[in-house]
Amino acid sequence: AAEGIAAFLETVAEEHVFGMEYVTANRYDGFDVFGSFRKMLKRYSSSHVAQVPGCLAFDFNNLYQFFVQKKRGELFEKFKASSGEEQRENSYQMKEMLFRVIEVRLHPDRAPDFKRRIVPHNTSRD
Repeated sequence: AAEGIAAFLETVAEEHVFGMEYVTANRYDGFDVFGSFRKMLKRYSSSHVAQVPGCLAFDFNNLYQFFVQKKRGELFEKFKASSGEEQRENSYQMKEMLFRVIEVRLHPDRAPDFKRRIVPHNTSRD
């Protein structure tokens, strides 16, 4: 069961980072696969608050964040290894990833200033 949860979280993290939707796609029925799975696990958790170390929800969130960081690293390495032309074509993807990181990591008052600094040069997607 633990391997299945880890595989699910890694897949969701990959979709989130790479901008794909297969498992998490909205099928126009209003069902949120990831949110529903999280709620189901929360019922088995020893705490109703996910920020309590040692509870299932806390470990679930930490494992998900681990996979998000891992997939961001993979995306960045893939971007660095690509040709200059491919980098220009895919710079919007890197820009979007950086925007998400800024929104999560910075105080809301500082985020707009950092976002303005991330302006890819010579791109057609802005």
